[in-house]
Amino acid sequence: SLNSGKSTNFNINFAQLSLGLCRHIGFVTGLGLNWNNYRFDGNNNIVKGDNGIIQELDPGAKLDKSKLATLFLNIPFILEFQIPVHHNNLSLAAGPIGAIKLSSHTKMVFEDGHEAKSWEDFSLNMLRYGGTIRAGYGNFQVFATYYKTPLFSNGKGPGGIDLYPYEIGVALSFNN
Repeated sequence: SLNSGKSTNFNINFAQLSLGLCRHIGFVTGLGLNWNNYRFDGNNNIVKGDNGIIQELDPGAKLDKSKLATLFLNIPFILEFQIPVHHNNLSLAAGPIGAIKLSSHTKMVFEDGHEAKSWEDFSLNMLRYGGTIRAGYGNFQVFATYYKTPLFSNGKGPGGIDLYPYEIGVALSFNN
């Protein structure tokens, strides 16, 4: 089971293209990297089992940390509205986001400090898409993203269940 309180997400957009429709409305697209660390509760991890279905792995020793880490290349296409307020802008944005998986691995840190990593695909979907919404003032934003593609290939999630990831967080923008 997932420990959502210790699971983290980090995004960095390294390329952006803004296409203005008028002074305060436009499209924003670009490329970014999306790192996810899904931390597990309990003394377990995951393994790709028969037919690619994800199963629980008993490590055979006490764990301090156990996680699944993923890295995706994100491609958003967002419609943004900017409302001037004092010397900043209030921004509201929404749109689709697609991604391509670049890597994935599991990591276990044992009580004695020993670490074990396993680099494989874990039946994760190679492509994913979803929707994102963002609202902010100046350089500060809050965002939410929901992926309509299951994290694992159809029917390959733990117990054959499809799991749909989502992200909620805060963002800081740094403009040139």
